[in-house]
Amino acid sequence: MMNAASITCFVFNDAELQSPELIRKVRALAAKTIPEPRNGVDFVADCLRDLPEVQFVNSIGQYVDIDLSIFEPTDNQIDLGDAERISARMADWFEYICSPVPDHVTPYVLPHTKERFRVLATILIALHPIEVSEWRRFIPSNDNFVARCCESRALCERCRFA
Repeated sequence: MMNAASITCFVFNDAELQSPELIRKVRALAAKTIPEPRNGVDFVADCLRDLPEVQFVNSIGQYVDIDLSIFEPTDNQIDLGDAERISARMADWFEYICSPVPDHVTPYVLPHTKERFRVLATILIALHPIEVSEWRRFIPSNDNFVARCCESRALCERCRFA
């Protein structure tokens, strides 16, 4: 049951993961927000813990929990002795995400990092609602990710995705 004082935050969706403009903004926000990128996993966990009033909503309006296990080694990786390598890979990923994107580069999210980026972006959005309110986010109007622009709340040429 939802708390009366809760705040709703839309999960960063597939349409947004395809937007170079939003990817650039998330990376800039990560660079500004995460003080020690090599400790990004701990930072994200601490932030999520400190946001108990935030209710996360998916593209079809269902409340969802944010799963941080994507930043941790799996049981199988631990059993194989790969936990340290996976943790180092996450630290490297956070350093990369917290680096600015040059203006001449079109940023994109690699397929195998989509869920990591989605979780990080969603938590950063929840942490900075005022700053993010100025972004042109794509809020899905149904479960097929037909996007509508947050500014106009209607479909516009910029927000259409086939």
